[in-house]
Amino acid sequence: MQSKADYILSLKDNHFTLHQQVKNWFGAAQCIGFEGINISISQRIEKGHNRIEKRTVYTVPVSQIPGLYQLDLWVGLKTIVMVVRSIQHWNKTTQEVQFYITSLVSDANKIASVIRQHWGIENSVHWTLDVTFHEDES
Repeated sequence: MQSKADYILSLKDNHFTLHQQVKNWFGAAQCIGFEGINISISQRIEKGHNRIEKRTVYTVPVSQIPGLYQLDLWVGLKTIVMVVRSIQHWNKTTQEVQFYITSLVSDANKIASVIRQHWGIENSVHWTLDVTFHEDES
């Protein structure tokens, strides 16, 4: 039985070679200003909790990245994603970069929304585990 579900998976060191390839590709593409690359970009700025968070999401169809490592292992893979988060606190600014692979088509606005919804769920579950089960104390 085949499922019709889509996926968005975070790339970390658990897939070291693919993670490095995607990171290097985005680095090189940024250096040329994504010239000649079919890219979708979404940017959002949110203020709250004594900080300003700017999230920029870049999505690129898999076809733009030649020779993607072990492409055949990812059924339905369509898009590679880079999320850059810049968080400004009152006395410092930090930046995080995260990479994802997804079966969704390259639409930065949609993918940004899905990733943000996931983090909302993740944060509420963490709060429940911490407050109800005192997970942070164990």
